[in-house]
Amino acid sequence: DWMGSPIASNPSSVNWSGAVDTNFTSVSNWGTAPCNASPSCTVDAYINASTFNRNPTINSTVSVRNVVINSGATLRLKANAVLEVCGDFTNNGTLIAEPGSVVKFIGTVNQFINGSVTGANAFYHLTVDKTAGTVLLNANTDIAGNFTTVTNTSKFNINNKVMKIGGNFTNVNGVTTFLNTNYANSRVEFNGLNNQYFTNSAGAINLNRVTMNKPSGKLYLMGANSSIAVDSVLTLTSGIIDTRNLPALEIYLKWINAGAIVGYNAGSYIDGNLKRQIYNFGYDVRGMLLDWPVGDSISGYQLANILFSPAGPTPGVSYLIGSFNSWTGFPPAVGPTASECVFATYDAIPIFDHGYWTFRRATTANYNGNYKMTLYNNNYTNNTGVGWTIAVADLPSNVNAPASWRLTGSCVTTSLANNTQRIAINATASATNFFDLYFATVQSLTPLPIELLSFTADPYEDNVLCKWVTASETNNDYFEVLRSTDGVDFKKIGIVYGYGAGTSTTNRSYQFIDDEECNSIRYYQLRQVDTDLKFTFSDIVAVNCNNKDNVIQLYPNPATNSITLTSL
Repeated sequence: DWMGSPIASNPSSVNWSGAVDTNFTSVSNWGTAPCNASPSCTVDAYINASTFNRNPTINSTVSVRNVVINSGATLRLKANAVLEVCGDFTNNGTLIAEPGSVVKFIGTVNQFINGSVTGANAFYHLTVDKTAGTVLLNANTDIAGNFTTVTNTSKFNINNKVMKIGGNFTNVNGVTTFLNTNYANSRVEFNGLNNQYFTNSAGAINLNRVTMNKPSGKLYLMGANSSIAVDSVLTLTSGIIDTRNLPALEIYLKWINAGAIVGYNAGSYIDGNLKRQIYNFGYDVRGMLLDWPVGDSISGYQLANILFSPAGPTPGVSYLIGSFNSWTGFPPAVGPTASECVFATYDAIPIFDHGYWTFRRATTANYNGNYKMTLYNNNYTNNTGVGWTIAVADLPSNVNAPASWRLTGSCVTTSLANNTQRIAINATASATNFFDLYFATVQSLTPLPIELLSFTADPYEDNVLCKWVTASETNNDYFEVLRSTDGVDFKKIGIVYGYGAGTSTTNRSYQFIDDEECNSIRYYQLRQVDTDLKFTFSDIVAVNCNNKDNVIQLYPNPATNSITLTSL
């Protein structure tokens, strides 16, 4: 005021006084009369504790360049209010963003989010609608509602910070608009109480770390470009990720490490496709145990894991995609025919009725190593078996047809209904056994007492030495060694005691010397007897004592009614 005439003022910043009321848009609340001015896209707003005890409230759409909430001050955004920020947003006091309110970054330069914007100070909706520049986090940030990038020039950089989202995540163009530069410890957490929807409209999106921490509801991937690639760790604490909106959607774990996914449980898993990298630039999964915590909305959580052999060549295939599906209609009425461990009746009763796993490999190459598969079955209702193993069916095939299912690899006698295992799958390298397979649990009416790795009979001076090795035994009382001169009629010549009551899961070696002089062709067989007196027979082996240098070939093997011998 000069000589009674006001001097015009165009300030670059204004301070909140609250001289009139709490309305953010009242010019009289900013600065000192008669030089009051309102914040705008060219004027900074400094919100201080009001001497009139009035804190600003935004009820409509307002613009500001830099906004700073100082210690002791509070800024309230009412429902449906929009705060357009052209510069930086800094909170050192209290932010109250009511449901439905929006903080929208619209500047043309780099903009920063600073201070306390977590917990009670969280944004509700956060929108990036920029023509140039990038919004960067300088502080961990909570968004109670939706996160949105609007255009291809609306760039947001998580900048090595933690970002928690309670609503929907909508990104317009992959890593072009959601940047992860300087992201070693960056993490996106989904923690909403209701269903959340993840949409990426174009390009591919990479997140460093992802956490599911939802007390209720699912996270749904929506749209053709909405697969999520996780560069580091996916933590599944609570809440389910659903990828089933489109067949190609997936969660892609790129870190080749067992710890690339942690925390999964019956309340937190992947409902749909989980893709895991298994080979990349010379680093691969040989010797690793990798989990696939998958499931569906009908049968729930269904964990599978694969132990890759430490030996063998480098896998040429880059990834595996695993998923679980409940049966459409009824499961196959019976499993495959088998004679293993030493005897099993998988073809007498149905396959487990909760569903089956699918594992698909990259189409570029095969893998020549073998692996062990374990299925942790849940929510099946037709378990009447006393022995269990894993059967496979080829992609594509009719999974409901019993004829589609077969056995490959070797059984594990210690398998349980809820922990079914099979080993040495793809031991003889074959494209048909390296995934692109369905996996399901088949059950046997007969318990699987032992897993016999080998049984041989060889000349030993003037006698015969019988040797055999078991990989596992369950309640195996003893073996009877049987001998025959014609391969048909056998008689017992001795007993060797087994592990006995209980279960052994380590290799055990046995031998028996037939001390009757051998000068002809002889045949040997084992009769394995359980502690409850149930018994099974091994395959028949032959030895030629006439010519100890000759090798006897016996077929078929295993033999049932007849055998053929040739001398090689």
